[in-house]
Amino acid sequence: MKRLIYAAVILIALISLAFYSHFAVNRYCNDTINDVQNFASNNITSDTLTKSWNKRKNKMSIYVNHDFLDQITMYIGQMILGDNHEDENFKTAYKNIETLIKLIREEQKFAAHSFY
Repeated sequence: MKRLIYAAVILIALISLAFYSHFAVNRYCNDTINDVQNFASNNITSDTLTKSWNKRKNKMSIYVNHDFLDQITMYIGQMILGDNHEDENFKTAYKNIETLIKLIREEQKFAAHSFY
């Protein structure tokens, strides 16, 4: 009976961690999209965008594939280097960041294999 109680406690802890990671990653993704949109409309500076992304990247690195995070970092750098917001490279980097954020959200969706 003790083993059953221990197993139930561990299962509840794992499910709780899965829910927490899902909501935390979604919050970080929403904040990142908002910051990128604000940078595109000149509401925040490049330093603010870089600092906030680096903080989020460190928090997300526990839950998300590092390749996605590295690519988003690269595209943020491309956006910052583009002086003109109407430049084709700026628009491409912006769309790529949105696509990567969508991929991160898709990867974090709950499925049966999430708990095994």
